Amino acid sequence: MVTTGIPSARRKLERAQIHADALRTAIDLFREQSPYEFEMKSLGNPRGRPDFRVIVKVTEAPAVPDSWPLIMGDILTNVRAALDHAIFPHVRDRAPDVKPRRIQYPILDSAEAFEQRVGTWFSGDVRRIVEDSQPYVSDNPNGHPLRILRELVNIDKHRSLILTNYSVGDFQIAPNDLFETVSPPTVRKTPMVTGAVVARAHLRLVRKVSGDQWMHFPCNVGYGETIEIPGIAEPAGLLQAAEGITKAIGPHLDNLEEAGC
Repeated sequence: MVTTGIPSARRKLERAQIHADALRTAIDLFREQSPYEFEMKSLGNPRGRPDFRVIVKVTEAPAVPDSWPLIMGDILTNVRAALDHAIFPHVRDRAPDVKPRRIQYPILDSAEAFEQRVGTWFSGDVRRIVEDSQPYVSDNPNGHPLRILRELVNIDKHRSLILTNYSVGDFQIAPNDLFETVSPPTVRKTPMVTGAVVARAHLRLVRKVSGDQWMHFPCNVGYGETIEIPGIAEPAGLLQAAEGITKAIGPHLDNLEEAGC
């Protein structure tokens, strides 16, 4: 027996969640290996002046595993299929002349495009649910989960998704009675490759130091996996993107079912 509609959509979403869990497991394993290494460098303070600056450089930066874009692609494919399966029998009943391959859940950027695309596909209740889910209804269309899904699915159809090496998100220097921080450390949102400068800090000696001294600065560098999303200036967190897309769909399927899909 062929399963269609909401039951089939939920199975697709369950499959997407399995892939999302696999991605998190793979990332956790990668992190446990502490693959990235950094060093802090400074030219020291000019003679007679207390201020000095430090930079943080990447010394070891392995590439993101090849399996990650494939797993992310599987997540996207199944979420997209969940939406399509959810509306398919409803649209077939209301618009039997529409070719089956043309029936896709609409994800559009304007009310005009929505009206042109769907026509009489939906009953009034279902149409309201579908239209309320559109990116153009949101205060942040570019960051809407369905727009992100659409853009990443389109990329995945034709080329590999771009998962960048970890990008530094936080940099902190441990407190020290020898110096103080003049201004908050700055972090560069840049892919981490060997030799890349990912953070800078402006420090000031608070007591005299006799002669030349080598000092060790304990620091903490926070970083995370990222994915490039068209229309969003900075790379987004990979797990956040995957979870944001999958978690938005479950309640939406419930709403579609209640409306009559």
